[in-house]
Amino acid sequence: MIKELAEGYLRGVSGKLIEPDAYSVSDEEVEDFDLKFPYKVRVSKSSFARTLYPMLYRVLVVNDIIG
Repeated sequence: MIKELAEGYLRGVSGKLIEPDAYSVSDEEVEDFDLKFPYKVRVSKSSFARTLYPMLYRVLVVNDIIG
């Protein structure tokens, strides 16, 4: 699934996405890969979002990037 950046740009275009086998990895393979790097504490997505979004908002507001 994709999102058009210009409305109607993909009108009449069709196809099928076939994901490469490389995208299908087991949790064990991910853990083995992660062991190649220095240890870092894992955080859940929800705790990451609770930390990141307020920081990002402050940066954007303080720098007057958004109103």
